[in-house]
Amino acid sequence: MTTTILGFKLSMPIMISPTAMQKMAHPDGEYATARAASAAGTIMTLSSWATSSVEEVASTGPGIRFFQLYVYKDRKVVEQLVRRAEKAGFKAIALTVDTPRLGRREADIKNRYPPLIFSIESYMMVQ
Repeated sequence: MTTTILGFKLSMPIMISPTAMQKMAHPDGEYATARAASAAGTIMTLSSWATSSVEEVASTGPGIRFFQLYVYKDRKVVEQLVRRAEKAGFKAIALTVDTPRLGRREADIKNRYPPLIFSIESYMMVQ
């Protein structure tokens, strides 16, 4: 059961949606997801809050990849993230507009989430 999304032919009408901080669940994190999406013939959408950079995910091999992007007040950050995704071969931007401002997340504060041992790789190279 194939389908086409934005001109890309997929093996099934299923895409992998953005999921943040995948390395908290498995050391291969987004790398494994990218490889699995490619093997399955579908699209992976990389989270803005990934624990692997767009460049690292692109280096896992062929595949159709989209990049999920939040609209931040600092438009320079947004522009740099889009340029990096484009340069890494990502084919589309999935714009997230339902989070104009993060609230005070009491449970996250109490549980010290996210742990400081993880970095948000998508932002590490923004200058």
